[in-house]
Formats: sequence, structure tokens, C-alpha cells
Amino acid sequence: MAASSAQECTTPTIDVRGLLNGSRHRHDCSVLHRVCLFNDTILPAVAGGRAERKAQALAKSMRVRSMYGSHQVNPLEFWHPMRAPEPGGLGAMLIKRASFSPCVPLLWVPVWAFSFAEVFINSVVPLHELLEAGLVDEHVLLRPDLHTRPFGKYKFYEMVAALSRERSTTLREAATRCRGRAAERAARGDVRWPCEPRCYQRLVFCNFKSTFDQYAPPMAPWSAAQRVARRLLPRPPPPLPVAAVAARRVLFVNRTGTKFSRSLVNLRQLVEQCSRRGGGAGGAGGAGGVVAREGCEAHEFGRRGVAVDAAAAQRAGVLVGTHGAGLVYGFFLPRGGSLVEVRPYRFEGKWPDRYFRDLSALEASPLYFQVSSGSPALSVPPPKPDVSVWDARDHGVRLPWRALREVLAKVAWCAGSAEKHAQLVAGGRNVVVSQPSRHQQQT
Repeated sequence: MAASSAQECTTPTIDVRGLLNGSRHRHDCSVLHRVCLFNDTILPAVAGGRAERKAQALAKSMRVRSMYGSHQVNPLEFWHPMRAPEPGGLGAMLIKRASFSPCVPLLWVPVWAFSFAEVFINSVVPLHELLEAGLVDEHVLLRPDLHTRPFGKYKFYEMVAALSRERSTTLREAATRCRGRAAERAARGDVRWPCEPRCYQRLVFCNFKSTFDQYAPPMAPWSAAQRVARRLLPRPPPPLPVAAVAARRVLFVNRTGTKFSRSLVNLRQLVEQCSRRGGGAGGAGGAGGVVAREGCEAHEFGRRGVAVDAAAAQRAGVLVGTHGAGLVYGFFLPRGGSLVEVRPYRFEGKWPDRYFRDLSALEASPLYFQVSSGSPALSVPPPKPDVSVWDARDHGVRLPWRALREVLAKVAWCAGSAEKHAQLVAGGRNVVVSQPSRHQQQT
């Protein structure tokens, strides 16, 4: 039996008209008919027909960004020319005898495909938009084009897999390879060398908006993260009033084991001071005990998988960390939770704001707070006074307790209220500029 004849999924519901006209989503999507995944690419089934002409027109017109994170943009045909196999060749012969599945693969080229934060923004959030709009359902086959990288190599692709009830894998893993000896044996009809393409009646290809594009509704990062959490956690915690969420534990992002020095260098002391002064009757900085009633702790994200990390965020009320992928878990906080982004000296401007500040504003969740280092003495190692934004990013940060205490007091005042937080944002008071102690200035 041909591989493509096996039922891979529950046949999904696809709103083709809605996908094509773009009135309910922000992305550039097309639907192709009678195509196969074969030899690492997408092939129209028949040469010279209407389906091939449409596929080739898409390959020439759709421009996609590089998966490797550069600003390079190429036409889709750079990776997938969409040309049918030559008539009479092995590919044409195999496709001719294949059956066409009613399952529907959804393919896309992820931007910055191997960065946790970028996968969340550029793949998870767009997929959630399509699901939320009813344009596709959870039985679509998710097939990101990761080129030669296997789907399971990066744990954070668990987020993507959680958005479908079918097995997710990469385009190229699904596109059966048939070269060399396998092709020779398959051409002779040797069943011990299966070489069948996977063919589909319909296939959806989307060019998703990314961090390079304008953020706008219906982009909903908090809702996307909550959808992932509901799928990954066996027993998601029940919803709480926002004031109760704000009173839960303060969770610090522990990046001390990563390749970059972009971490809180005094993390242990901050956790100790937060545990001693942040919870209990006194509260954070005299905040009346409405922050960190459940204590303060550090968590190393990325070590044990998305489900474990999402569960840690769901139990927290505040997430504190330096700029980096761990702050994505701020969107896994329950509504009413607060995200505190700690920035190194001179790491300011449109590019840094593009991530957690701007993303949080889309749904007013999590409530966003920022601590900016006001002196090079707080960055480790100390940078030059004229350090560029790019170079500033990867310095460690020494966060004074008094600056964190001030932020936690603002978190306590908001008590999870988006209205109160909006008042702080309007006056720029959700941002604290930290200064070193006299000793740190001297050293």
C-alpha cells in the first residue's frame, strides 16, 4: 500500500475562502491542490496542468524570510520550485500510483527557526490566530520547513506540536526521500525499498507575519500561550481572580547555565532577599503582603521541556529576568500576572521594545514592568559608555534589591488590574531606572 494512502489524520475543517481573502487574519496563505511531499520538497502531481501553474506562480510570488535568522528574503522557489516530476521518470511513476489523502498539511518557513522566543512569536502565535479564527482546526498536519533539522531536536517545538491533535513533523521529514539505491530498487518494484510520496488533495502554505512585521490584532500572544498550556498540562490550574494571581510566588529566570552571560549575576542574593522581605506580613517594600505570599524562587527554563516550564509559570504571579527567551513564559502566567524585564546598560530602543513590552501590550497581559540599568557599573562585564544596543544585550546584570523592591511595590499597587497598570504606563512609571551603590560605582 502506498504511504500516502494511509489515513494520517482525522480529516480537518479548512475555511479556504477565509484563508485566501485575509479578512480574519494577517498572513499570506495559499491553498494548493493535488500535491505531493517527495524528495524533501513539494511537487505538483501532474506536469503542465492548472495545479502546477498555480503552484509555480505561488513559488515565484511568495517571498519568505530565512529560517536562520538573517534579514535575507527570498522567493519561495529558492527552496521549493514547485515543478512536477518529469513525465516518465520515477517520481512521476510513483505519484501516478499514489492515492491522495484528505488530510491537509499546513506548511510554513519559520523565521529564526532555532530560537525559542522567535518560534513562539513567528510560529505559535500565527497558528493560534488561524485556529482562533476558525480557518483551520486542530486536525491540520503541522509541517514547518526546518530543512535538515529534525522536528524533535528542539524541545521548544513542543509548543507547535501542542496546537494540533495530529502528529507534527517537518516538511522534509514527511517528504519521502527516494534517491540512489532506494530509487533504483523502487523503480524495479522492490517492495523492500518503499519509496512512495505522500500526496494530498489539498495543502496550505502560509507566509506568517513575524517580528519583522507590525504587531496588530488579532495577534494574541497571551491567549496563544494559554492554549499551549491547556494542551500540555494534564491538570491546568483553575482560574483565579487577578488580585489573587498577583499575590502568588515571584519566579526568577535562572540563566546562569546558558552560553551567554545575559543573566542576573546576583540571582541568589535577590531570591534570598525576596524570600525574606518580599513575602509575609510586610509584603514587597511595604506592599501589604500582596506580592510573593507564596515565596520566591529561581527556575531554569529550557532544561526539562515546555510542559514543566509552563507549569512553573502557571503557579507564579510575577516573572523576573533579563531580556531573553525565558521571558516568553511571562505569557504563560495566569491573567493578572506581571512580567519584569531587566535590561543591561544601554539596551534600550525600538528593537528591545519589540519583544516583551510590545507583545504584552496587545492583550494587557502579562502586565509589563521594566528595570533599566542606569549605569555601566551594573553590567557584567562593564561595557564602554558608548556600547551599542547589540553588544549591550549579552551582558549580565547586577540588579539592586532596592530597584526590584520598587518594581514589586508597583506590581502590588496594580494587584493584577490592567486599568491601574495603564495609569502607570501612561506616566512612564512602569519603568524603573536602577543605579549602583556607592561601592559599585567605585569598583
